[in-house]
Amino acid sequence: MPDNLTFNEAAAIPKAALTALQTLRDVAQVRKSQKVLVNGASGGVGHFAIQFARFYEAEVTAVCRTPHLAWVNGLGAQQVIDNTREDFTQSGKKYDVILDAAGTLTVFNCKRSLRETGVFINENPLKPNVQLVPVLLGILIRDKRIKVSPLTKPRDKDLDFIRELVEPGKIKPVIGACYPLDQIAAAHRHAENRHAKGKVVVQIQNGNVYQETSRTHGFTSQTYK
Repeated sequence: MPDNLTFNEAAAIPKAALTALQTLRDVAQVRKSQKVLVNGASGGVGHFAIQFARFYEAEVTAVCRTPHLAWVNGLGAQQVIDNTREDFTQSGKKYDVILDAAGTLTVFNCKRSLRETGVFINENPLKPNVQLVPVLLGILIRDKRIKVSPLTKPRDKDLDFIRELVEPGKIKPVIGACYPLDQIAAAHRHAENRHAKGKVVVQIQNGNVYQETSRTHGFTSQTYK
């Protein structure tokens, strides 16, 4: 556990931060000066993705709703796009990596926004609102521009790597809301409205256990005092 975090902040890290790290580093293989677009940039995975992309010295464009534009810019995004006013797929700009952390994009819509060697990554194609068929079709026809982020692997070395970035403040978790266990239904409604800022944490105070829940893969993480 990072020395500079509260238990709630520490509990908010593992699932989302590992997903962002492993997706960008291992799947997209992000490199310096590449152009990376993060859709759903203000969410749990998205806000970590901005920070990891900047750590790898990529140029980051963040797509989110109006209230969060200044906040994601403060996380390191050089460009911000208000998705209530602008469709980035119609702008003519091209990116090396498009990470759909919100699950609201389709493969075919994003193709025109990809460079010839660029990749489109869906953080979780099994979400109900994602068009799974286009993703699978792209894989079957061996379209190298379409990739699927694998289920997060809970590797000790990756958690240590994240801790080494968190302690000096290079990466920081943001908690958008914290609910006690008896309000877990409200916590899920908050997460599912797609307007959440950062992570939603469910706190269990029983032997000082703090636990995070995520709607993405039903993942939970715990830290013990």
